[in-house]
Amino acid sequence: HSPEGSIRIEERFPNSPNSEFSPIETFVRIDSNYLHPVTTTDITLTAATTIRIAGARYAHSFTAHRFHSSSENVELRLLAQARQFSSVLVLLGSLSATGVFTTTDAFMVQNKEEIVVPLILEQLPTAREFRGGAATSWVSSDQANLAQALRSKQLQSTVFAVCIIQVKPHLEQVLNLPSESLSKEVQLTQALIDLFVHHQIPSNYLCVGPEAAASHSVEGEATADLIATVRGHVANMQGMLKSSKLGATSLASVAVTETHARSHEVEPSMRIGTHPSPALLAPEALQGYPILGGSDFWRFPARVERQCERFGCDDILHPSVLTASRRDWIKHSPPSAGVDMDEKMRQVERTSCFHLLDALSKSGALVLDKAELHALMPVTHFLDATLMEAVARDGGLDPLSAVE
Repeated sequence: HSPEGSIRIEERFPNSPNSEFSPIETFVRIDSNYLHPVTTTDITLTAATTIRIAGARYAHSFTAHRFHSSSENVELRLLAQARQFSSVLVLLGSLSATGVFTTTDAFMVQNKEEIVVPLILEQLPTAREFRGGAATSWVSSDQANLAQALRSKQLQSTVFAVCIIQVKPHLEQVLNLPSESLSKEVQLTQALIDLFVHHQIPSNYLCVGPEAAASHSVEGEATADLIATVRGHVANMQGMLKSSKLGATSLASVAVTETHARSHEVEPSMRIGTHPSPALLAPEALQGYPILGGSDFWRFPARVERQCERFGCDDILHPSVLTASRRDWIKHSPPSAGVDMDEKMRQVERTSCFHLLDALSKSGALVLDKAELHALMPVTHFLDATLMEAVARDGGLDPLSAVE
């Protein structure tokens, strides 16, 4: 499915005059399991429902720089954009030691919409500061072990995870339709999303029977017959909802709670960043991209800290926690102006995404394999001097050499 959008994290230095947001630069590694998908990641929707995703996994490392004399962090934001007739689900959260994705926020971006999510970067003590506090004479061995366990939990919390799930290919999967069959059915796609999100209609009422799907070929009039079958199921369900009192009440409820209008045409796809995402390339096209040996991303911050101790920079690099802010979210839905997304509006978006994910996965029975998982591990480099001070006062000492 052709990528038609972008999701990126941008930074801006608040103390710099005329500073504008620009994409951050990260080191990237790809999980080798993408070439032979054998593992999945669990996402808990409710106490009774857990879905599984598969697909490309990326590990990103990001270094922010901050002067000791400055009281302000670099300003960060996540920007999600979609082109016309495109749609994608975005989940923000963290990864646990058991490999479970814990969702804190979820939203869908589609049809030239733009959602801006402010991010908060908080620093943890350096490895040397932590060792100094835990090695005092009055700390017992049991307390030291507890401190080490707490440190491990702290480092795990520094993994900021973003999950990106395409909608259209999973609609085709759950409806037993051939791949790419919904590419030009934008109105039908939006109608299906509305039924799944606003009315929680089970997919069994809308899908093609497995026997009919198996007896038809992928191309030609046979695919058109399958689409016509789904379109007939959708029309029947919409007619029943409109004619029933329950359907009228549900439609009125949706009109009240949904304070933002959506277009009626959708075609999901997504491009990550400004360059083609490796997840959208064939395996033979992945040559030149660094490959990971596993997907235990939650272990990476501890490995980075051990490397800092090894190279003697464990007193200047602070492990950092990146989280989504609880306010100042902005949603742009052309042609209307930007709208502030308050807590209630974000909760509506999260609930809608979970309803759609529940339908696409048949409450966890199907694996959503057209997904991407990005794990970002930030650290903050504290500088004792400005560049000019380092050259004039410290004899030309390069403040970045230790970190590099």
